[in-house]
Amino acid sequence: TNNTDVPVTITEAKPSCGCTTPDWSKTPILPGETGWVKASYGTDGRPGYFKKSIKVAFDNGEKTTLYISGTVVTEKNEKESDLKK
Repeated sequence: TNNTDVPVTITEAKPSCGCTTPDWSKTPILPGETGWVKASYGTDGRPGYFKKSIKVAFDNGEKTTLYISGTVVTEKNEKESDLKK
């Protein structure tokens, strides 16, 4: 949410690695309005826990870092987990 008195625009959303793909609202975010950042994580060949960052920059010079995390479950590691029970 834009908490300033002027419109702001997200100028960049830079992921920490090539396995994360961000997208973001490209139009100016008016005061009191909300923009968005979406990110997807490429799970192929990457089972298990992950935590990735996306550095977001705005046209007013402000920056923030967002994080996505989760656990990729495959049929193989699901079976291994069942064997440990």
